[in-house]
Amino acid sequence: MAVKKKHAALKPAAKRPARAAAKVAVGWHAPIRDTDSATPKKLGDLLAGVVALETNYISHGEYLEGLSPDGRSWAKDLARRYAGDIRAMLTGVDDESRLAEARDARGALLGLAIVAFNDNGAELCWIIEDMAVLPAARGHGVGAAFVEFIAAEAKKAGAKKLMLESGVDNHGAHRLFEATGFKLYSKVFVRSV
Repeated sequence: MAVKKKHAALKPAAKRPARAAAKVAVGWHAPIRDTDSATPKKLGDLLAGVVALETNYISHGEYLEGLSPDGRSWAKDLARRYAGDIRAMLTGVDDESRLAEARDARGALLGLAIVAFNDNGAELCWIIEDMAVLPAARGHGVGAAFVEFIAAEAKKAGAKKLMLESGVDNHGAHRLFEATGFKLYSKVFVRSV
């Protein structure tokens, strides 16, 4: 049961004063027992709360998965949908995706990333499907720490590529992706019929 949502979230960068990089620890979220109902809901609420702040996060992955009914707004049950996806990942029902988390030196959660694995028969590719950094943590290296952790894990697993997608107007995220080595690969076009 692969969950397919390919994109990344960061607020478009406004002119900000330079900030010192905080110590950020990124790792995989620990598995949970299926009876633990609070963790997926809490994390789903957090993820939905961060991405729903901006519609420029929406890309075709959100539309295809029903997270955005029209490509311009978010589904009313976004938190419930994310909680279901997270429950499947953390209980092992979805073994094609994992949840990464970033925390500060005190252990406070700074953001979440959903990573999927795709073996198309030619080579293993990892996909950052969602990456959401809390607004107060942006500009402190959290997004870059996510990318570097995921890239290192992908390489250890034998993946040849790391991919993601992003909403066309998510310029802050695009700057991060380019700064961390991603190159524009394709464009997606939509036509109503």
